[in-house]
Amino acid sequence: MGAGLKAYRMKKGVHARMADLVEIFTSGPDVIPASVDAQEAFWREWLATPRV
Repeated sequence: MGAGLKAYRMKKGVHARMADLVEIFTSGPDVIPASVDAQEAFWREWLATPRV
């Protein structure tokens, strides 16, 4: 998946795809830092959401 240097930018209701991989150390206007707790909360919500 990128030797630990990439992660999936996940969206509720959508399966993660290779096109959703992003560099984890990238900076820019579209990068929104999130705490580990916030990431885990989103992941749990994502798991509970039906995906297409």
